[in-house]
Amino acid sequence: MKTLTYFSVISIAVFMLHTNISFAQYAAGSGLISLTGAYTIMTIEDTDAKIDGGGFQLGYERSNLTGNLAFGGGLGYLVGIENLTDGQIRYSTLPLWVFGKYLLGPEKAKFYFSLGVGYQISDRQFSGDVTTIQDVNLKWDSGISFGAGAGVNYYFNEKICGIVSYNLQFLNNYYTNEGLAHVFNFGLGFQIN
Repeated sequence: MKTLTYFSVISIAVFMLHTNISFAQYAAGSGLISLTGAYTIMTIEDTDAKIDGGGFQLGYERSNLTGNLAFGGGLGYLVGIENLTDGQIRYSTLPLWVFGKYLLGPEKAKFYFSLGVGYQISDRQFSGDVTTIQDVNLKWDSGISFGAGAGVNYYFNEKICGIVSYNLQFLNNYYTNEGLAHVFNFGLGFQIN
């Protein structure tokens, strides 16, 4: 997944270098479909290990007519692997959420702050002879999730933008320490009217 993250960052940088500099691209009242790769850092409850992982997020949002607010929803998939002396544990989470954004800045580069709420389903899979985890029988968990973040949409033209963002997500599950995951997103958005 680190390769996907690096590829996304390089692709966005190349697009930014080759784009024109007209500033009339962001359209108030439009919709935006986004697809981003995710790099995730979380701390595991049972072992206090910090693990990193990856995933993706798919979303749709619609801005209001003045273009300073947007509302939408989406789904994602996050995964991370913890290596132990007696085996390996794979953690995965499927979050579904609704969110609101406050957008500011010029039309070419819209900065935003976001808040979201949703539901997540998490799973863990063991390989090897894992005996260091207290409850190996608990394989999946689910619950509510919250998130807050900030980012920027950089418009290459009237239809396509690059997305870079950070989200602090609270995942109400048994696995993550205090339920927190740091999620860095890199990807593309497609504006529709």
